[in-house]
Amino acid sequence: MTTKISNLLRGCAVSICTMAAMNTAAVADIAAFSLDDIDYYAGIFTLVDEFDTGMANDPIIGVHLSEIVLETYDNTGQPNWASEALLAIDLAQEDGQSLMYIFAPFESEDSQGIFALESWYADLTGSGYFVPDDGIISVYAVGSWSDGTGLPSGTWLEGLVEVEFGVPAPGVITLLVVAGAASRRRRRT
Repeated sequence: MTTKISNLLRGCAVSICTMAAMNTAAVADIAAFSLDDIDYYAGIFTLVDEFDTGMANDPIIGVHLSEIVLETYDNTGQPNWASEALLAIDLAQEDGQSLMYIFAPFESEDSQGIFALESWYADLTGSGYFVPDDGIISVYAVGSWSDGTGLPSGTWLEGLVEVEFGVPAPGVITLLVVAGAASRRRRRT
């Protein structure tokens, strides 16, 4: 009878540890940047904003854009296209080397005008991108084609850029080890 009760208690302990691990599996934070009224220029990285994460070298999980609106300009009779409007995020590689993650939210819009996008997401889990050594994530707007005027190529009228970053919660690994040890323990005879 004693053996059955201890096995039952051990099983409960394993279940509790497993549930606790699942409920605290990851801690993610979000760096949010407003795209309201941001002019962008060809070849010039215009700072949208910076966010001090306080957590250097945390992995980047993803980038989410929501409710973005872009207007491109025709400064010379040769219009700037939406596909040439880029956003860039200053990140780091695993070895700490700086890199720019550059993307075109309207990559298939080869025309000029006003464009809207409700939602866009890039899953960067396991991509090898990290928060820079100084803990600061910076977002930039830039145009990839120059119309030669030096005038803005367009304006990000509104929207939100969210960079998700984080690491597993510190107690998760400990809980999993305890659960594994409890489930493998055998009764000595």
